[in-house]
Amino acid sequence: MRDAMQIKNQTQLSTYIFSFTNSFAERETAPMKLYNPALKQEIEYDARSGKIFNERGQVSFTVSVLRDLTAVRKVEQLKVEAPHAGD
Repeated sequence: MRDAMQIKNQTQLSTYIFSFTNSFAERETAPMKLYNPALKQEIEYDARSGKIFNERGQVSFTVSVLRDLTAVRKVEQLKVEAPHAGD
């Protein structure tokens, strides 16, 4: 049986894709937070989506890529915490 967090993640992702697919935008980048049960924490993602159109100009496919921003945020944090050179 799927737990509540998996259902919440799926609902959030489905809502995002549905909203983007039905918008006028051809491409979109949006922040998204989903719960990772293995880590028992919420992970921040960069969601990038684009549409693929058929010969009549109708949306045939929506492609979405989620990029885990954990490593990016960690590097940003380390830069802030690192002593400034020349101080």
